[in-house]
Amino acid sequence: MEYETGWFGLARAYGGRRDRGAREGGEPGCTAADRAWKLRYRLGIRDRMLLEAWLARDCREDLVGALDTYKELVARWPDDRETVTGLAEMLSWLHMGGQAVPVAEEGLRKFPNDRRLKEILASSLQDVGRLAEAIDLFRQLASEEPARPDHWANIGDCFLQLAMPDSAEVAFQRALDIDRDANRWALAEAAVRFHRGDTEGAISGLRGLDTYGLSAAATNEIKVATAALLAERGQFTEATRLVPATIDEGKAWYKLVLLRGYIRFLLAPDPRGLDVLREELEKALRGVEDAQTPIARFRACWAVVGLAAGLDSTEVAKPCWRAMPTMIGSEFPPNAYWLMTCVEFSLADGRSDDALNYFESLEKTAITRPPREYFDIMRRTYKARAYRMVGRYEEAAAMLEELLHIYRGHWLAYYELGQVYEEMERFPQAISAYTAFLEGWANADSGLVQVQHARRRLAALERMP
Repeated sequence: MEYETGWFGLARAYGGRRDRGAREGGEPGCTAADRAWKLRYRLGIRDRMLLEAWLARDCREDLVGALDTYKELVARWPDDRETVTGLAEMLSWLHMGGQAVPVAEEGLRKFPNDRRLKEILASSLQDVGRLAEAIDLFRQLASEEPARPDHWANIGDCFLQLAMPDSAEVAFQRALDIDRDANRWALAEAAVRFHRGDTEGAISGLRGLDTYGLSAAATNEIKVATAALLAERGQFTEATRLVPATIDEGKAWYKLVLLRGYIRFLLAPDPRGLDVLREELEKALRGVEDAQTPIARFRACWAVVGLAAGLDSTEVAKPCWRAMPTMIGSEFPPNAYWLMTCVEFSLADGRSDDALNYFESLEKTAITRPPREYFDIMRRTYKARAYRMVGRYEEAAAMLEELLHIYRGHWLAYYELGQVYEEMERFPQAISAYTAFLEGWANADSGLVQVQHARRRLAALERMP
């Protein structure tokens, strides 16, 4: 089969390795694209560059090369639908929403009925926090494509971030009416319950799922979600036992790394939190040495840096920390996850002013799409800690109160809020905060530092005249 009969078209139909829905993990798609590349001498410049960009993005993990090629394509053919869509999609994938939005908007002025550009714009608006606009556009897409449930799912995600779980539940139900896969939408219902503060109900709902016949990836996703909720209740022993030892590369791997780091974040400063993931740091360091691509090295280094900050082992991770920006290309804005590690390092070293400076850049790269909970809760918590370290207690309290307005099931924030209220001498509010935390962690692992400290402080406050 020659290119003219469809090797590249076949590749895109199958999807590449970075495509979550690709056939057989993207291998058939990348094989077809490689066949097309061998015949590239038959192509015109535009088609050859499109193939080059697709291979770099979907098969070779060369995101810098892919972005450069799409930019050149648009510079050469600014009125070509495929080149404009490719650049907008690439920017959106990289969570460069601030750049993706104007590219997609300009594309829609030229091609107002292009649904793919509408999807990219809606997702990018969601990424940069323009949630009301994103909801409007997702609603428009849902009316144009009534058989697609993901538009309603995206609307639900936006409503959760707006602290509107009831509206989110209605949107998720609309998605379920289209796609009757109850297991798929149980994860969304669990998120709604977590945002309402019903963490126990969310756990029960996931445990009640019938996973018989589900793929390994789907089963692992349910395990990861359940483990995260258990950790939110202070049940770390059960959570870590439930977490799969390994998950294939891709979005599931990404969620697993986030979860492991998040469990460490929740456990700190409990000594067992350091023990739970110390071995993970050693694995991540080996992963840096074994990585074959820049993106793989970036992922491994990200794990190293995040773990080291919590283990007070920042020196061992500094080579990775310094190298991470160069791994994704100098043209990229500061990556949100690298900036988060900068915040963690600054706080670990007691440099609260530096941490607050990093937040200025971090908040310009905010990620609001799932699995946003881990990232967003950590971001808000660290900022509250930085405010507290420099004595800006009103701002620390406001940040934690806002966090709890959105994520009512994040009980640990009540513990941190109780400490801030004490420093502000708002003792009745401190009592309420500690009480809420201890109720949320009523079934937590025995002997946790946070629980013991909260009990002591609550007793002392209740004895005050």
